[in-house]
Amino acid sequence: MEPAKYIEDFLHRVRRKRRGILTLKGIYLVLAFLTGSYLLGNLLSYFFAIQLHEFWLPLSILFAATFAFFLYRCFLRDKFSGFSLDQAAC
Repeated sequence: MEPAKYIEDFLHRVRRKRRGILTLKGIYLVLAFLTGSYLLGNLLSYFFAIQLHEFWLPLSILFAATFAFFLYRCFLRDKFSGFSLDQAAC
């Protein structure tokens, strides 16, 4: 094989490793967000049990919107963006 082919193979491996790392990052982000939301929900329901009963729908919408924003901002935008071989070489 030529040296150019070795370099191209290496850059393809870098792109695959980046994809795997971004996938793990997304999984950790989802787990951390869900765990934090669970703990916050339990804390709020412990202290404000009667008052929160009326607001479960707005809080659920707020949770879903926040989750979607963080998932897109921190994971999906990076995962599916273009990553050329020139960027892998840097």
